[in-house]
Amino acid sequence: MRVLVDDEQKSWTYEEDLTLSDMIKDINERLLVDEKKVIVEVKVDELQDGTDMDLTPEQVTLDQIHQISFKTESVQDNLAKELDGAIKILDGVKEEINDIVGHMLSEEIEQGMTKLSDNIGKMIWLFNLFEQIDVIGALKMDEVHYGDKGTLRDFLNKFNDTLKELMEAMENNDITLINDFLEYELEPAIGELEETIPEIRTMVSEFSFSEDS
Repeated sequence: MRVLVDDEQKSWTYEEDLTLSDMIKDINERLLVDEKKVIVEVKVDELQDGTDMDLTPEQVTLDQIHQISFKTESVQDNLAKELDGAIKILDGVKEEINDIVGHMLSEEIEQGMTKLSDNIGKMIWLFNLFEQIDVIGALKMDEVHYGDKGTLRDFLNKFNDTLKELMEAMENNDITLINDFLEYELEPAIGELEETIPEIRTMVSEFSFSEDS
């Protein structure tokens, strides 16, 4: 089986009974550690005759593949794009807060809860993104000060506490508390968080790995 990464054939070898999913995980780790790159596209160029095209990567084994291609980009470029997407996500969450409150006040509880749950998931994704940036060293959240609110880590911890309290209110079906959290805690916090992203994006774009890493 041929493995191409950015049109360059690699000499990596794998057992034929390994699944495509496991191979992708291994290659992603190799690229991240050795080249500081991440996979952004995977394309199976050639399959063995008779292979079911509807199989998932967990079901396909490497003996069914002739050639597979990967497209990559640098960790910095990938994270910078994710941060661009984060701003759009935050804007979307802010826009939906009024809709959620409206559902709650209209006693359309199920619709409001579903939207709220979806948007909390988006916020958790964003927190994980910040953690990734911190892990690679492009951002030190314990050293970046955010106005008079302490460090960026302090601010995110407070924001995370707000989300936890909001989820507890959801579990208790406390509609009044949910609406208060949305309007007086979450919406202002999102606005403050948005203000930090351009600076973080600049840090990520300008970051370079040391030769030892």
